[in-house]
Amino acid sequence: MTTEYPCNMRPPPPPTLVKRRVFLLLLPLAAVVSFGLGLHGILTDRVAPWASIAGMIAGGVLALFTVAFRRWPDSSDVIERVMIVAVAVLMATTVLIGAISHDESYATFELIRQGIWLPVVYGVAFLVLAPRWGAALAWALWIVLLIAASSHFLAPDGHTPSELGTILEILMSNAVVILVLMGVAWVIRSGERRAASLEFVANTDTLTGLANRRSAERKLEIEVERSVRYGRPLAVVLFDLDLFKAVNDTLGHDRGDLVLEQVPIALEGRIRETDMLARWGGEEFLIISPEMDLERANLMAERFRRLIEAHDFGVGWPMTASFGVAERVDSESAGDVVRRADEAMYAAKAEFGGDTVAVREGLGPARAIIGSADD
Repeated sequence: MTTEYPCNMRPPPPPTLVKRRVFLLLLPLAAVVSFGLGLHGILTDRVAPWASIAGMIAGGVLALFTVAFRRWPDSSDVIERVMIVAVAVLMATTVLIGAISHDESYATFELIRQGIWLPVVYGVAFLVLAPRWGAALAWALWIVLLIAASSHFLAPDGHTPSELGTILEILMSNAVVILVLMGVAWVIRSGERRAASLEFVANTDTLTGLANRRSAERKLEIEVERSVRYGRPLAVVLFDLDLFKAVNDTLGHDRGDLVLEQVPIALEGRIRETDMLARWGGEEFLIISPEMDLERANLMAERFRRLIEAHDFGVGWPMTASFGVAERVDSESAGDVVRRADEAMYAAKAEFGGDTVAVREGLGPARAIIGSADD
């Protein structure tokens, strides 16, 4: 579904595009920082050599992902997932290597340093992955950090109380960050679901479960624009249940509502995925059929006429429908093509007695379609 925006307001870009822009902004910076820290470690000998090399490798990997995002924009989702897995594996490896280092000062320093940067990886994981998988990856990295930290707590000799306290705080702060990210992700997902629910209600006919007129008008405008741009056929079919007023008058409006609910059931499985069946208003229904010419639309309408005629609507007599068919021609607008379909439907009911498919081609008079269609 799409959302309408005021004419003076540009719609926001899709989330995938926003994420790609964020990564194209942050990845080069992260690559420079990571590579620079690694190089600084080698030149100053203040960190373990393996950690400096890992930093330079991480910088190179991030630079490669920057190139990938620029070169293959249509594959951003796949690149994001590969990136977060690669970064997570690299971080977990460096944390574990630090845990088994024989130099306690290097091991302690690297554990604290990695613990400071891990929350960045948690945030990217929640940004790229679904909340459940983002949380799973974040907690997996936290467990790796816990395993590395446990080696220091189980062998406290050579550690000062402040070092052990700092390691404990790193563990606790990382856990809190993950919990906060989970809460934020939950709030965002809840808002998205609520927005989707409200949009569904706004675009759905509550009685039949079909698209409502508002949604159909928007769909039709989109398909007309596509038809004009690419020169492709577009047909609309408008149909109205015959003698529906008699149902309401003799059996009551509740029974009339049940009849309307049966319309999509009668046509179930016969509507193409690319088509839209909508309740246009009252007992009128509209079918929007992209990539369908007039001849095929006539055959489709005839099939639907027979399906409705054969369906048991539970009113004690057969229900029938009158169909009007039109194909968009020349520079017709959405309103023009629906108007011709409506005029053809009216002719099917008033001039041809109902239970008929009628078509109006161009500015000519409506004519009834007589023939057979394969069921």
